[in-house]
Amino acid sequence: MTLFPTDPKQIRSRIRSYERALKKEYDLYGAYDDGAGKRYLLGSLYLLLNDIEAALKHYIWFEKSFGDDIGDPLDLLTWTLVLYRAGDLEAALRKLRQAMLSNLYLIPHVLRIDQPELDISHLSNLETREYLGYIPDEIVRLWDGETLDWLRASYHQAEIQAVRERYIAIKRQLKHEPVGETRSRLVHEAFALRSGE
Repeated sequence: MTLFPTDPKQIRSRIRSYERALKKEYDLYGAYDDGAGKRYLLGSLYLLLNDIEAALKHYIWFEKSFGDDIGDPLDLLTWTLVLYRAGDLEAALRKLRQAMLSNLYLIPHVLRIDQPELDISHLSNLETREYLGYIPDEIVRLWDGETLDWLRASYHQAEIQAVRERYIAIKRQLKHEPVGETRSRLVHEAFALRSGE
């Protein structure tokens, strides 16, 4: 799938357009509505320009403006790569964990590992295997060489795999768990795993 322009001039134009639209929303309403999700695409656009400094500034703004946002899998994947390229491997590993749990099919997709449909609770379309059809090839191709080796090694770390397996077990149980204390505890644990608490 192609979501982004390939010409650097067009990419910069798209960035300016999205940033102007977000600023206009804030100026008009004192808050961001962004129902179209422009905030999730800016990091990828900066990364396509290989402008790591601008991407980092974007993500600082993002955290300040949308601190309670659970994120979008594509954006979390991009954010991971930006942090890696910036040399912040500790933060990149934390963001990888968030990306991995935001869509359990995402990292296997990038690593070309077959991941059959999981029999778990998918709370939104962002968590499903079908979401992978919306991941632009341009972003997947940015994971190559050293970055792909790091992603593969990090994903296969015992600690990361243990978190993934626990998250899957919770989501599997939530598929059939009725409303009540046990469900609330599981939802809280899943959220804590996903947020890295």
